[in-house]
Amino acid sequence: MPAKILVIDDDTLIRRMLCGQLEKLGYTVIEAATGQTGLVAFGKEKPALVITDVMMPDKNGLQAITEIRKMAPATKIIAMSSSNGTGQSEGDLLDLASDLGAAITLLKPFSATDIEAALKKLGV
Repeated sequence: MPAKILVIDDDTLIRRMLCGQLEKLGYTVIEAATGQTGLVAFGKEKPALVITDVMMPDKNGLQAITEIRKMAPATKIIAMSSSNGTGQSEGDLLDLASDLGAAITLLKPFSATDIEAALKKLGV
C-alpha cells in the first residue's frame, strides 16, 4: 500500500505540481490550501508524511507543525518556504520549522530531484 502524504500550501500552482509529482511516484496524496484545513485532513487521514509551506494565511506552517507534533509525534514533516530575494527563507523560518520538528526543510523553488531525495532520506 502506498504511503499517504498530506501537502499543505496556499499556492495552488505549487500544491498541484507537488501533488502531481508525488502521485506519479505512486503515493496517495491529500491536499489542503490552509494550515487549518490541513490539520483537519491530518486528523482524518493520518498520513505518514506532511509537506507544509511555512508562510500561509489562517494557520501558518509553524503552527501546523506544532499541532501535528502534539497529535502524532512520529509523523514525518517536510517544511518549505520561498526565498525573500536574498537566498534566505523569510525570517529564517525554515530554521524554526526544524526546531519545531520538521525533519527536512526545502527552499522554494526546489526540483523534482530534491523532493525525491527528501522522500528517500525519510524512508517514505
